[in-house]
Amino acid sequence: MLEIGTGTGYSTALMCHRLGPVAVTSVEYDPVVAGRACDALAAARYAPTLVTGDGLAGYDRNAEYDRLIATCSIRYVPLP
Repeated sequence: MLEIGTGTGYSTALMCHRLGPVAVTSVEYDPVVAGRACDALAAARYAPTLVTGDGLAGYDRNAEYDRLIATCSIRYVPLP
């Protein structure tokens, strides 16, 4: 599962609980927001792949993804 827009990490935590942290990759554009989400997820004992960067670029290292959730505005769904 690829999530674009980690935000607070709440949705990421729900996905980790349901799918397991290994199956979850989340991308957040804002480094401050990403840091807070990382701390919150660690406190909840979840360790998904968290990436700080542009969600439009996706994240090739964990591809292929069977699902994509965008909790942000996007111009288009990236092919990767």
